[in-house]
Parts: sequence; C-alpha cells; structure tokens
Amino acid sequence: MEDEIRWKVTDPLGNEVILKESTFREHILGDHQMADAEYRKIAETQAKAIIQNPQLIIEDKEDKNRHIFYKIILMPFDDSKKKLTTLKVVIDTDRTPHAVATWVIQSKLKYKLMEEWILYAS
Repeated sequence: MEDEIRWKVTDPLGNEVILKESTFREHILGDHQMADAEYRKIAETQAKAIIQNPQLIIEDKEDKNRHIFYKIILMPFDDSKKKLTTLKVVIDTDRTPHAVATWVIQSKLKYKLMEEWILYAS
C-alpha cells in the first residue's frame, strides 16, 4: 500500500516537497516525548510555510542528499507569551518529489558553514 501524502508544497528552488503521513506520525511526533511531540504538532503549519518561504536553505554538510531550511519564528509559549526561536526543516533530496525528513525547534542557532553550502538566502 502506498504511503498517504499529508501535504505537498513547492520550495523557492522549484522543487516539489511532500510530507508523508507515516513520517509525520511515526518520526516527527512518534520519536519524541509527548510534550515535545505536541510542540512539533503546533509547528507543522510553520514548517510547511518555511519550505515555501525560508530565510536560508543550506546543503547538509554531512549528507549531500539533504537540504536544511531555516527561519526565525514566534512559537506559542507559556500562556499568552510567545518565544522567538528557529525552526529547522530537514528535506531529503534524493527522491522525486523531495520529502520532509523532520523538523526541529531550536532555541539557539549555532552553525558554522561555508558559503558554498548556501543554496538560497532571502
């Protein structure tokens, strides 16, 4: 049976990117503690939007078949407060269409990169 596609978007480089239902359920939510999974679920809309309009796309320095999309966002935090954070969305590019591997909400962004790894910057 073919895996159901949860959603599909196009990135700024013209690539179609999908999120499979199984990836969302089993990895993005399932591989994490309940509190983290809930936070990741809230971030789904942001992750989808970031693929379409990232601040930065880089080639993963350890896996050339992955692109990493970054954007600084506001996430709900503690009652009515919001937290400024970075959302990192990892895309597998060794297939057509490209596919979301995961996303990570980061409170700190520390990443050393070479200019040639930058594929897109807004």
